[in-house]
Amino acid sequence: MIKKIFFSALSIFLCIQSYDLFWFLWSRDEMSWLALVICAFLLNLFVSGVFAFLSFAYPISKLFTNTFYTNVKATRIELLYKRLGVKYFKILLMLFYWGRTKHRKEFFSGGKGGIAALDFRSKQAEIGHFLPFVVLLLMAVFLFVHGDISLSIFIFVFNLVGNFFPILLQRKLRVRLQFLR
Repeated sequence: MIKKIFFSALSIFLCIQSYDLFWFLWSRDEMSWLALVICAFLLNLFVSGVFAFLSFAYPISKLFTNTFYTNVKATRIELLYKRLGVKYFKILLMLFYWGRTKHRKEFFSGGKGGIAALDFRSKQAEIGHFLPFVVLLLMAVFLFVHGDISLSIFIFVFNLVGNFFPILLQRKLRVRLQFLR
């Protein structure tokens, strides 16, 4: 219960920070390129954090039907994976985080019994990236229409790497999991 309250509070805090930063960027005067990059990164971090903390506390993957998770065209996922160079992103993840046995065991305990837990965790991870991807994409579009083209491009690029690439990784994982069932 304390975990849910703590993560919910963090999520609310980041939601407020995201709102404030977005409206600051909407009404700002001129900013340097470096400041734009930093603000785009922070906006991505804040919005992604809102949903990440919610996914740590609640089973938000249940917001979508099973069709959302199983309606995966393996050929399309593989094409995007190759064209966007997601394998290099995966290498970085393995190098800096998932390469450690401790972190991998948290996601998958091993054995056939762990496959259902892995499937649930991958859905949680995917939805924890999908929801901020959509929100940040909308923010980037609004800023683009507002005339902040460079800022919207920075937000989009960070969103692509920080949310879309992990979505592709989770989708590719579940395609492989379907063969194990």
